[in-house]
Amino acid sequence: MASTPTDQLAIWSLVLAALGLLGICACGVGGIILGPVAFFMGGSALRRIRGSGGAVGGDTLAAIGRWGGLAVAVLGVLTLLGFIGLVAAGNFPGPPTSPRG
Repeated sequence: MASTPTDQLAIWSLVLAALGLLGICACGVGGIILGPVAFFMGGSALRRIRGSGGAVGGDTLAAIGRWGGLAVAVLGVLTLLGFIGLVAAGNFPGPPTSPRG
């Protein structure tokens, strides 16, 4: 018996959430961009899976991608706000200076 194929949007929502988690290292910008995309792709995949009547699978992947995208977006915003706070408070080191002599 053949298993049901996995919805491609479900897979991509999970992939984008994982890439967004890596993108948090870039001052949170990767999470801010990829997190919402993963969230909405996961939601769309869930609707497609539920509307297929069992012909397409992957609802767990879609749910993980959706809520993972939301978590990544929130972490990205918090990271960016923390970085801005450090820079505004003067606690972030500036560019290195070379001694002239």
